[in-house]
Amino acid sequence: LNPILKLRSGNPDWYSSDVVSTVTWEEDGWKEITVENPTPRPMLHRWIATPALWTLPDFSWAGGKGQRFASGTHAARMIACPEVTPSDGGMVIDLDLSELHVRSANDTNLLARFKSKFFNHPIPAYTQKTTLPVYCEQVPDGGAMLQLVQPRRWPRPWGLELRA
Repeated sequence: LNPILKLRSGNPDWYSSDVVSTVTWEEDGWKEITVENPTPRPMLHRWIATPALWTLPDFSWAGGKGQRFASGTHAARMIACPEVTPSDGGMVIDLDLSELHVRSANDTNLLARFKSKFFNHPIPAYTQKTTLPVYCEQVPDGGAMLQLVQPRRWPRPWGLELRA
C-alpha cells in the first residue's frame, strides 16, 4: 500500500532577514524613518518604541510598482499613541495578525489604551525606499528610540524582487 497524504503548509513563504530602521531622540520633535518593501507580498511591519509619547504614521497607499505614495482617505493618518511608561518597558505595535496587535515589552496587551485606534495599513508590495514622519515627545533623560522592523516574505526563494 502506498497512501497519498494531502498536506498544506500554514505559512509557505520564504523568509529573508528582517530589515530594521532605527531613529533616536534626545529631545522632543519630528524625525523621519525609512521603509522599503521590495517583495511581492504586503509587508506586515512592526514598530518597537521605548518609553515616551509617540505619534506614528498609518498611511494608505496608492501607485504602481516602485511608485508607491501615501494616498486615499488615510494619506496623512497619524496615530497619537498613549504614553509608554517605564513600567511598560516599551511598546510593540505589530501588524502581523498572528501576534498581539499592541503589547508592552512584558507582553501585556496595551490595545485598550488606544481607545479604538488601530494600525490598519501594511506596506504594499514593491514599495520603493520612502521616508515616513514620526514624532516623539516627553523624551526621558536617557533619550528615546523607535525601530521599524520590516519583515521580508517571498513566495519563492529566487527572483520577484523590485528592480528600480
